[in-house]
Amino acid sequence: VIEGRLIHLMHTTSVTVLPARSVDVAGSVGESVSVPCGYLSSFINITKYWTREKHPSFTLQTTASQREVREGRFCVRDEPSIQRLTLTIEGLREEDAGEYTCRIPQNAMDRSFTASVIVLPDRKS
Repeated sequence: VIEGRLIHLMHTTSVTVLPARSVDVAGSVGESVSVPCGYLSSFINITKYWTREKHPSFTLQTTASQREVREGRFCVRDEPSIQRLTLTIEGLREEDAGEYTCRIPQNAMDRSFTASVIVLPDRKS
């Protein structure tokens, strides 16, 4: 469901976005959400990562030799064939709400894309 910039994802559906935009992604407690970040073919073998604003210890990084990284309920998957770095959060909790940023270092600058994850109450309640 698209309402302005809010995109409500049903279950594990993902939405395609451009890396220069920011987007709001919503899911209910207990659901999974996926947020893809596209990149140019010249970045295929470059280290890429997702970070979480206000949580400096949260960094999930992929490399040319390690295309998928999982930490608890969080997973980052790099899919070079379709030039996409996807963050998936499984079993959403209220504390997962916040801004997540996809970063692709390029020389002295980062290319980045930010998504705000909004956690809605459990639909079953």
